[in-house]
Amino acid sequence: MDAAWWALNAAYAAYVVSPVFKEMLRLRLMALVVTLLFITYGFISGIHSIVWWNIAFGGMHIYQIGLLLRERMGVSLTDEADELRQKLFPTLDAVEFNALWSLGTERTLVPNEVIVEAGSEVDQVSIVIDGAADVDLGEGRFSRLRPDALIGEMSLLRGGPACATVRAAGPTVVRSFNHTALLELGEARPVVKDAALILIGRQLAEKIHADPSLVPA
Repeated sequence: MDAAWWALNAAYAAYVVSPVFKEMLRLRLMALVVTLLFITYGFISGIHSIVWWNIAFGGMHIYQIGLLLRERMGVSLTDEADELRQKLFPTLDAVEFNALWSLGTERTLVPNEVIVEAGSEVDQVSIVIDGAADVDLGEGRFSRLRPDALIGEMSLLRGGPACATVRAAGPTVVRSFNHTALLELGEARPVVKDAALILIGRQLAEKIHADPSLVPA
């Protein structure tokens, strides 16, 4: 087992491990490590085609890493946005969170303004930023949504009309995200999709725990 054998097997081992990294910068860095190991193997073994092809691949990865680093340096979150990122999306870095956050539109609602109406089609999911919202569960029952709560997440998951009416309980600030834009972002950035699903799952579990009647019969 000479140096070429070690370089080749280390390259394959790194290649097998690389899919573990979902964050794009780490994935690109791992891919660059793989190409460097293949270059080392090709150089020691005298197989020049492996060397030259992997130099080309390595150059592509270096270019993409440069773009990702420039993107990171261009992102600056406000203290409020970064606090919300740490609270709701702790697995996202500033770049990934900014890609998600920039899709949203923030608006201030007046008391009793309808956010979602039962039976209507819902094309966006909202986060309560400030204030509160009341969910009409029927039969005189209401559930209050506090800051950081999601509105319309069930329609994002299963489609179809809203099953409850949600109104602003007072002056309320929400940030809303279009369903189609969110789904497209999730396809382009799987790490954002995973973080959003974790948040939705956690909040649905909390809502069901608070009111088991929300579980369909």
